[in-house]
Amino acid sequence: MLWHLTREPADERPTAAAHGRFVLHRHHDAVGPHLDLRLEHADCCLGWRIDGDSLTDGAVATEKAPHPADWLDADGDAVREDAGTYEWLERGESGARLHLHGQQSCYVIRADRAEGLPPRTIHDATQALRDAQRE
Repeated sequence: MLWHLTREPADERPTAAAHGRFVLHRHHDAVGPHLDLRLEHADCCLGWRIDGDSLTDGAVATEKAPHPADWLDADGDAVREDAGTYEWLERGESGARLHLHGQQSCYVIRADRAEGLPPRTIHDATQALRDAQRE
């Protein structure tokens, strides 16, 4: 599922109790540069892969499969952009608002559901077409 993200300024203090911790990693893989936003949820991390190397308005994100909770503390080959606590302000089928209270800054991310194929599927299909043309 695709999401369009918008970053909004927010108060320095969360308005309610935190729902858990978050980490924002900058990473590069075979598809290209991206950010991984990981949210602590029970005993795992939920989150999004955000295309590009910055959280700008109109960024496109795809939901990620759950990851081990220790990814909140381990960076591996990714660069830690920010970390802190989060709270859901709104959460529904077609959109959500998430307040991030990080060490670097405090902001709200609005995620609006978009129709279409995930970027990874488009990348894989494009690569398969290129490979087929070479044969």
